[in-house]
Amino acid sequence: MDIQYILIGILQGLLEWLPVSSSGQIAIFYSRILGLDPLEGYRIGLAAHIGTALSAIVYFRGELKSILTRDKGNTWLRVLTIPSLSAAPVGYIIYLYIVGWGAPFLELLTGIALIITGLILYIFGRYGFRVAEDLRIKELVFVGLIEGLTIIPGLSRSALTIAALSILGLNSEDTIRASFIMAIPVTVSAGLFQLVGSDIVSMNEFYEASKLLISSFLTGLATIGLITSIAKKFRS
Repeated sequence: MDIQYILIGILQGLLEWLPVSSSGQIAIFYSRILGLDPLEGYRIGLAAHIGTALSAIVYFRGELKSILTRDKGNTWLRVLTIPSLSAAPVGYIIYLYIVGWGAPFLELLTGIALIITGLILYIFGRYGFRVAEDLRIKELVFVGLIEGLTIIPGLSRSALTIAALSILGLNSEDTIRASFIMAIPVTVSAGLFQLVGSDIVSMNEFYEASKLLISSFLTGLATIGLITSIAKKFRS
C-alpha cells in the first residue's frame, strides 16, 4: 500500500503549528527521504493544509465562536477577511512562478527561504502594546501581502505574520490570536485549490486524498492539544 499521503499528512500535522514552514519541510522530505518529485510534494503539502485548518477550527471552536459573535466593531471579522483578500493574488502569482520554474528552482528557493525564516525568528521577537482594534485597513493589507509570500516553501506563515504584527506594535496576545485567525481562510483556500484546481489529487485518487486529509487532521488535532498543554505548564 502506498503510504506517502499518510506520511505527508502526519508531517503536516506535526509541523503546522511550529514556525518552521511545513510546506518547505514536506518538499524536502518528499524529495530527499522518499526520493520523489519535490514539486509534487510541495503541492500535496499545500492540500494537506485543509486537514490542519479543520483541526484548528475544531479545537478552537469555542474561542473562535466567541471572537466572532462578541466582535465589537467587526475588528476580528476584518482580521479574518482583509489579509486573506490581499494575500490571495500575491500567493497565486508566486505559486505560478514556482510551478513554472520546476523542481531544481523549488529546492534552491526552499533552502534560501528557510534561512530567511530563521533570521526573521531571530530578529523579530518583541511585541508592542497596541490591541487588534487599533489596526487600520492599510495595516491589515500589509500583513496580508506578507502572508501571501508564505506560499514560498520555507517561509513560515506563522513566523512572518507574527513578525509583521509585531512590527505594527501589536501586543503578544492579539498577535498570536490574529495569526491563528488569519491562517484559516488562507490555508483552506490554498488546500482546496490543490484538490480542485490541479491534477495532484484527481477524482481517481479520492481515496488517497482522504488519507492525506484524515492523517493531517488527526495529527494536527493531537499536536494542538500537546502544544497547548505545554504552553499552559510554562505559563503557570
